[in-house]
Amino acid sequence: RIIAWPDNATLLMRQWRKWLRSWLVCVAWLCLLSLAGRAQYRFDHWTADNGLPQNSVRDIVQTRDGYLWLTTFDGLVRFDGVRFTVFNKSNSPGIITNRFVNLFEDAHGDLWASTEYGGLTRRHQGRFITYTTANGLPDNGISSLGGDGQGNLLMFCAYRVFRWLDGKFLPADDLRLPVGDAPSDKAQHLPGFSDPLGKL
Repeated sequence: RIIAWPDNATLLMRQWRKWLRSWLVCVAWLCLLSLAGRAQYRFDHWTADNGLPQNSVRDIVQTRDGYLWLTTFDGLVRFDGVRFTVFNKSNSPGIITNRFVNLFEDAHGDLWASTEYGGLTRRHQGRFITYTTANGLPDNGISSLGGDGQGNLLMFCAYRVFRWLDGKFLPADDLRLPVGDAPSDKAQHLPGFSDPLGKL
């Protein structure tokens, strides 16, 4: 009786088919897992019909207490995941305008909101305070809010950068931003001042 051993080509073909089957099973599992992962995300669309004071939202910040804060031209809005609470000049002492633009939370947990030429509103320990040129703000028109890397507020107004420090708005000349008498549009609208490492 003669026993025939498979030649090398046949062995290689069997190994190749086995490897290919294993690879295809792995790819199929990865595809199924990615589809299952996508199913857990949900998109909700919120409008004035759901409690926003208006449909245009200018900025959004999530504060350390978990709330989402939104700026609109009809008030400052806090969202807890279910309900919107609107803070405006008719229901919140310390707010002098409803036209909010930018938001920033500092290291102390204070929420800062710039307005459309109505100053800068700060939420400190649950109360609102609005700073204008009448009480130390360099200019009522603020282009941007951001941080200095140490959690202090930086704001861009009057073609300069100012820092809130020790209860005062002080020029942040140590940042040495190249801003002249006729700044470009890019220089006027800095989206944020520092990265997580504190670099500009």
